[in-house]
Amino acid sequence: MLYAPSLQNLFIPAHPGRPLLRLLCHSAALTLLPNNLNGDNFHNDRDKLDTFDRTRTPHFLTMRIQQSAALLSWALLFGSSVNAAQLPLSFQNLENTASEVETVYHSKLHGRFMHVTDFHPDRNYREGALVDNNCHFHGKDGKKDKSLEGLKKDKDKDKDDDEEEKAGYWGYPASGCDAPWTLVDATFEWIDKEWKDKIDFVIWTGDSVRHDNDNNFPRTQKEIFQSNADMIRKFEEVFHSDDPTKRHSIPIVPTMGNNDVWPHNIMRPGPNPTTLRFAQLWSHFVPEEQMHTFQRGAYFWREVIPNKLAVISLNTLYWFESNAAVDGCDAKEDAGSLQFEWLKIQLNILRSRGMKAYLIGHVPPTEKYYPTCLMKYVVWSNAFRDVIIGHFFGHANVDHFIMLNEKDVLDRTELRKATRDFLEIDADEYDDHNGTLRIMGKENYMAELRDYFRHMPDLRKYTGRKREQVMENWMVANVVPSIIPTYFPAARVVEYNVTGYDGGHAPHRGTLDMAAVETTEDSEDHVQEGVEEDSEVDASKKKGKKKKGKKKRPKHKKPPADAPAPPAPGSPLGPAFEPQFLTPIKYTQYYANITKHNEEKSLHGHENLTFEVEYETDGAPYHMQDLTVPSYMELAKKIAGDAKRDDKKHRKGKGIQDLLKKKKKKGKKGKKGKKPRDKDDDLWFVYLKRAFVQTKDDDDIDDMMNA
Repeated sequence: MLYAPSLQNLFIPAHPGRPLLRLLCHSAALTLLPNNLNGDNFHNDRDKLDTFDRTRTPHFLTMRIQQSAALLSWALLFGSSVNAAQLPLSFQNLENTASEVETVYHSKLHGRFMHVTDFHPDRNYREGALVDNNCHFHGKDGKKDKSLEGLKKDKDKDKDDDEEEKAGYWGYPASGCDAPWTLVDATFEWIDKEWKDKIDFVIWTGDSVRHDNDNNFPRTQKEIFQSNADMIRKFEEVFHSDDPTKRHSIPIVPTMGNNDVWPHNIMRPGPNPTTLRFAQLWSHFVPEEQMHTFQRGAYFWREVIPNKLAVISLNTLYWFESNAAVDGCDAKEDAGSLQFEWLKIQLNILRSRGMKAYLIGHVPPTEKYYPTCLMKYVVWSNAFRDVIIGHFFGHANVDHFIMLNEKDVLDRTELRKATRDFLEIDADEYDDHNGTLRIMGKENYMAELRDYFRHMPDLRKYTGRKREQVMENWMVANVVPSIIPTYFPAARVVEYNVTGYDGGHAPHRGTLDMAAVETTEDSEDHVQEGVEEDSEVDASKKKGKKKKGKKKRPKHKKPPADAPAPPAPGSPLGPAFEPQFLTPIKYTQYYANITKHNEEKSLHGHENLTFEVEYETDGAPYHMQDLTVPSYMELAKKIAGDAKRDDKKHRKGKGIQDLLKKKKKKGKKGKKGKKPRDKDDDLWFVYLKRAFVQTKDDDDIDDMMNA
C-alpha cells in the first residue's frame, strides 16, 4: 500500500507555517552558511543568518528540490488525509532512521559505560593565585595578586598573603574556582590508562567551559567554542580509532550545558550561531541524518548498541527557567514543546524496534524547569517506562538521585521549596564570597530531599501486581558529581547486564511498525491510569474503593493533552524495573582527593593524580542488588530513617560558612556536649558524605544533621 504525507506535515516544526518549498530553500542555505559566523557578536550573526541570500546557492537548492520532488508530489496528490505516522521510512523525517554516524559494531560488550560531567576547564587558572580571586592572577605583570576591585596588595603584606587560601596545582575544592587544565589532562590520562578498552560508550553531560565569574577575564562566545573544541580534542586523543572508517573507538554522546552558551543560560530556538557552530564541533557525534534537527534545537540520539540501545541527548536549556529566551512548554510552538514532540516520535520509533534508551541532559528535572516542562518530562518518562532505562544529568555537582512520579509533579508540594532552594543559589551565580552560600543551599536541599523520601511508598508493604502498579509510576534521575572541584573531582562507571547479547549486527533498516508510532487521542486517559497508586497514604486509604465527591487540590493539573500513549496493557516491565538484558546492575563512583595530591606535589614534586574508588552501590551500606527503580525506592526509604521524627528539625542546615572556615583539627572526636548520632541516621550520614564527595569531615556532617 502507498502512503502520502499530509500537507500539515510538510511544515518544519520549528517554524510553524513555513511551507515545504520555502523549507527547501532554507535547508539548502544552511548547507552553505557563511564561514564567518564565529558568534563573537550574537546579534550581528543573527542578522547574517536572516539576510543570507539563498538564491546564491542554485546548485544545492536544485539538488534539495530534486531530492524532495517525490515528497511534494505525494502532498499535492493526496492532500491532508494521511497522518505523518503512516509515511514509509524513506519519506519520514531523517532523524527517524537508525544512526549511521561512526556506528560501532560491537563483537563483544564490556557491560560498562562512563559518565563524566562539568569539567569547566579554565585557562586563566594559576597555581598560587588567591582563591578569593577565583584562582586567577590579577595585575599588569600577570604575577602580582590584587583584589577583585583591582587594588594591588602592599608589598609589606606579602607575608599576610601566606595565610590566605591559594590555588593548588590540581585545583581547590569547595571554592568558586574552576578546574585547571592540569586536572583535565590528568583525568583523561586516568581514563586512557584505566578505561579506554573496558567501556562500551561515554556520556558527557555538558559544561565544558569556565564560568563567567571574573570581571577581569570576561568570557566571549569565541572562547566558549574554543574550550569545547579543546575538550573534544581530549576525547579524541583517548578514544581515537585505529579503523580509518571510524573517528572514535566507541560512541561518545555529549549534551549541551548551560555554560556552553553565551551569555550563560540563554539559548534561543535555532538555527542560531550556537547550534550551527556545535553542529560543526559535534559532527562526529551527531548522525548526519539528524543534523537538520540538531541545528534547530541541539538535541539528537545515538545508537550505541546496534538494534538494542540508544542514548538520547536532550537540550535541557529549552526547559530551564533561567533561560529567558524561551517560554517553557505551554504553547505548541515553544522550543521546549517541540523538543517533547520530537522526543515522543523518537521513543515511539525505538519502542517499535524493540530498543531501549537512556535519556541524558545537563540540568536535572527539578522545580527549576518551567512547570509544564517538568510535568511533561515526568509524564513522558512514565509513558515510555518500557523503553527508558535511566536518566542521567550533571550541573548540580552534588552526588544524589531524585525520585519523581506523575502525581507529585501534577500536584506537587513536598519538593517544590527544596529544589528551588537548591538551584536558586546556582552553581553559576558566583561572586567572590558566595561559594559558601551555594553549598549551604545544597545542604538545605539535601535535608528536604530526605523529607521527601519519607513520604514515598514503602514497597515492602506491597506484593504482586499491586507492587508493580506502585513502582511503575516512579522514575529515578541520577545526578552525577562533577570534574570541577566544587567538591572533589569525580567520575562514574555504570555496569549493566549484557547476558544474551548476540553480537554485532548492522542497524535495522527495515519497515517500522507504524501502528506503534501513532499516538492515540485518548492517551490522557491511559497516562492518568494508576497515578494515584504512587502515594503510600493514598494506597492505604483507597483499598480498591473509589471515593465520590472528593475535590482535587487547587494546584492539581491534568496531564497534557498531547501526552504519549503508555505501554500496551499486559506489556512486561522494562529493564528499569526488573532484571533483564540491559538492566543497570551497579555503579562505581571514583574521586580524586586533590587536597592530598596538592600537598604531595608541594612537598615532593609528585605530579601523578589518581582517581580512587569512593564507593560501589552493591557494597556496604547500600547493598543494592541492582539499579532498578524498586531498588532505588527501597534505598530511599532506608535513607529516610525514622519517619516519625520531627521533620521541621531537619529543614534548615547550619551556617555552612562557619563550617568551611573551621580548620580541620586532629583529635576532634568526643566534643563536649555533642549529641550522639541516632542509629536511624547512620545511612543518612554516609549518604551526605558521598553527596559532597568526601570533602566534609565527620564532625561537619554531624553538625549538619544536628542543626
